[in-house]
Amino acid sequence: DDFYLIVENLRLYVTSKEILSSGGGEGWPKPLYLGRRVLDRHDLNQVLNHGGPGYVLNKAALKLLVEKAFMQESCEPYRWKHSEDRFLGQCFRGVSVEPYDTRDHNFLHRFHVFTPYQIATGTWGGLGLWVKKYVCFDENEDKCQHGWDSVSKESISFHYVQPNLMKQIYAALYNICEFRQQSKRL
Repeated sequence: DDFYLIVENLRLYVTSKEILSSGGGEGWPKPLYLGRRVLDRHDLNQVLNHGGPGYVLNKAALKLLVEKAFMQESCEPYRWKHSEDRFLGQCFRGVSVEPYDTRDHNFLHRFHVFTPYQIATGTWGGLGLWVKKYVCFDENEDKCQHGWDSVSKESISFHYVQPNLMKQIYAALYNICEFRQQSKRL
């Protein structure tokens, strides 16, 4: 796929006191639908988690989805759909599960709709208005700006990451000097 996942940060986040508490404590009895919240472009009164940077369901959310949400006529689980994230959000709304706000204590996002380069430079590839309207709907204007100050140190994922960029991110995160030497030989 085209997203990069920082597994260690995902593990730290889903095992944090915040998530344990929000999930109802030991065993996570309360459904959690984690990811990057965006406005549903077909219904601006609804929020869903964008599929690009991925989303996380705990056991209670998955059980509710399979046992109750899929039974709703509005969910249509057997119909082929192009925007699975939109329809998953629709299914969860039918059972009163809203996307959880996964921003860190500084209100910076952990799940990113774009690559690190796009975030650092603000080059949204012609999607600037879309970003302001649908992605940054719940933030004040300065938090929707680009630059490394807008990226959480607890980031979990980035979208639109192609294979070569995945290797570069991996090398930067894990300080793999061999990567630079090997890439010159390719």
